[in-house]
Amino acid sequence: MTETSKEDINIAKKFYDVIVDIKSLTKIKEGFQIMYGDNDGKEKNDKLKKKDACIITAIGNSNKGKSYILSKISSINIPDGHSVKTLGLSIVFPEKLQDNDSPQKFVILDTEGSQNAITIGEKKRKEIEDENDTYNRLKIINDIVRDKQITENFLQNCVLKVAHIVIAVVGQITFQDQKFLNKTKNDCKGKNLFIIHNLMFLETKEEVKKHIETNIEKSVFFKIRKQNYIFFKDLNESENDTYYVENYDDPKESKFNIVHLIMAKEDSEAGKFYNHSSIEFLKSQIQAINRQKKYDIINNLKNFFMAYGENYFDHDSIDSEPEDLFTKENLKVNEDKLYVETQKNLTLKKCYIDEIGTATYKGNIASPPYCYYKENGKFIILIELCGKFIPEKFKIDCHNTRIGTLIFKFFIHTEKNPNKSIFSSIEEGEFFLTFEVPLSEIMIKNKKFTKEYDSKNGILKVIYDINDVEEEEEHESDYDI
Repeated sequence: MTETSKEDINIAKKFYDVIVDIKSLTKIKEGFQIMYGDNDGKEKNDKLKKKDACIITAIGNSNKGKSYILSKISSINIPDGHSVKTLGLSIVFPEKLQDNDSPQKFVILDTEGSQNAITIGEKKRKEIEDENDTYNRLKIINDIVRDKQITENFLQNCVLKVAHIVIAVVGQITFQDQKFLNKTKNDCKGKNLFIIHNLMFLETKEEVKKHIETNIEKSVFFKIRKQNYIFFKDLNESENDTYYVENYDDPKESKFNIVHLIMAKEDSEAGKFYNHSSIEFLKSQIQAINRQKKYDIINNLKNFFMAYGENYFDHDSIDSEPEDLFTKENLKVNEDKLYVETQKNLTLKKCYIDEIGTATYKGNIASPPYCYYKENGKFIILIELCGKFIPEKFKIDCHNTRIGTLIFKFFIHTEKNPNKSIFSSIEEGEFFLTFEVPLSEIMIKNKKFTKEYDSKNGILKVIYDINDVEEEEEHESDYDI
């Protein structure tokens, strides 16, 4: 991927107090550049990291209006639009929320939006163009895509882990948005989650009303109920007075609601009707949430790497025990960089995070696609096979590791498929598939499993009974972030 330009850095420093330029996780050995804003960013950071603050973050795909929403609720003009890029992890320390004299301190975390177009530099472009072997050329492109996806996942998980308040911003609801929100709800248990439907291209109240009825109220992913802003006495009759609430699926999360708010194109008929009341309600809710902690961006990143870094890098690429890599001794900070000091060759996991809440892995180009997920007390694994499955020869090796993961190794036999497409890369015959799952995700009751094979679609389904992992009451991390 292309390096961050000096122009982008100079523009970002005008608006943000601290910037950690995480363009690619593969750069952890070289180091992530740490920059401070032009408006006393370093002084603000040194001062505020000693005080308790409520931490707010906004997530969502690129150009959906995350920074616009943050600027509306804060006293700072955070840049929004195609001309200004949010770099890696960018932080603002607002003096107060707009029109609020409360002494409560806030930290706003902003990240580069997901689904940005992938760009590459001339060196990488030439490497692709000069590669004559199709397999190797596709592998280079595959590595670039994987780097982009895993880096986005790292940034989102990093801010979600520490935030008290999460603002998820979507546009006109698509299936992709529905999957993103479903995953976000799973990741935000124990958080105050606000979903902003920023319908920036809709201008009339009738258009917005139709979108709400069709894509929000009838969505298979949302179980919402309408409520009124009963305590907003100063709203006039020309402004919207309703919002939408849904509950987390887990009964243990009953004290946390998911709130849906509507916004439309600025200064349009719909914008004048929805925007002011939505922003005022969001600010009032944020001010009422009394959850705070000390926040130090550098220590936060170091601790996140120590706790979760191994989930992002292939263990096969590490010569010694994996837990020895991301330690206090190995993670270094100099004046302007955070880096890991190691001689080892690090490669990212061959993993694709699906927005619906599953993780799809590909060990190599020839491995079968598979995914796993939890549902109704079951841990379910789906594997796509090419030839006819031979159940008598099927075996699974499942064991725990020292680093808190559960490793599955499937020994699979299929008959040769004479009708296999020449373009298919899925294994057939005798082969094995290995992957691992963090123990923080599942606790299998026993190693017994049931298997189902859908011969029509070539899908092998393996099912385990599981215990839900008990989380702490406040869902705070075990370590200080």
